[in-house]
Amino acid sequence: MSKLKGKFVLITGASSGIGKSLSFQVAAHQAIPILIARSEEKLVSISKKIEQEYQIKALYYAVDITDQERWGSYIAGNTISCSSNRCSDQ
Repeated sequence: MSKLKGKFVLITGASSGIGKSLSFQVAAHQAIPILIARSEEKLVSISKKIEQEYQIKALYYAVDITDQERWGSYIAGNTISCSSNRCSDQ
């Protein structure tokens, strides 16, 4: 059994490259990826593919982590609402 099973894993840069690959690897180990990237369109697509392939609901949050105000509020624990798979600021 994987040590990741059932755990949440935050992945930045999840819309392409290493971040995207890591997202699928995390789901393959039955963990729940939280996908962070700027492109919501790409995040939606990746989230759907992960759910189809691994039956894992990958959460996603479209944000530019260089935007200190938005990213800072996310990290600081301000209320984030998730409906379906999409997360957003309250």
